[in-house]
Amino acid sequence: MGARRAVPLSLRLRETALPHMSRLYEATGENVHLAVLDAPTPETATALFVGRVTGQDSIPTLSRMGGRQPLHTTGVGKALLSTRQDDWLDRYFAVPLERETTHSITSESGLRADLARARSRGYATTREEMTLGNISVAAPLAHVDGLPPVAIGIVVHLERADERRLGPLVVQSAKDIAAALRAA
Repeated sequence: MGARRAVPLSLRLRETALPHMSRLYEATGENVHLAVLDAPTPETATALFVGRVTGQDSIPTLSRMGGRQPLHTTGVGKALLSTRQDDWLDRYFAVPLERETTHSITSESGLRADLARARSRGYATTREEMTLGNISVAAPLAHVDGLPPVAIGIVVHLERADERRLGPLVVQSAKDIAAALRAA
């Protein structure tokens, strides 16, 4: 996806997703991110951040609008990876995964197992894999015609993380956004 196509996509997604992202922020008080799979090829794929809702009590994060982060170390990135087929993942794993922190999962077998867990529960997690002290919970949106894969996630300080509470909230937000995008 070229930069020209990213702007209209970003605006359409943000406009439709913003009320749902705001509700998720209000329910959690944590950073909310919206990202798409930016994948000219699986070997060069990244998570492109197209929306963000933060507040003064949210923890600082590395993401920024229009910024790109690795798929394997971010919650939204893992959620996006969980939507990919095995042949796509085979090409993705052809490139060595870089370690962002000591907790980053960089082995193919470890990440494939993590993606299988994400698929079975409906959301992906990271634990200090991008930033020490933070976890992320993210869910992919169901496929929407005309859009690349999309995921929504939150980033929470480790001490405040309650995955059993946050997972269902994020999954519901993903369902709500997908329905709103289809209706738009």
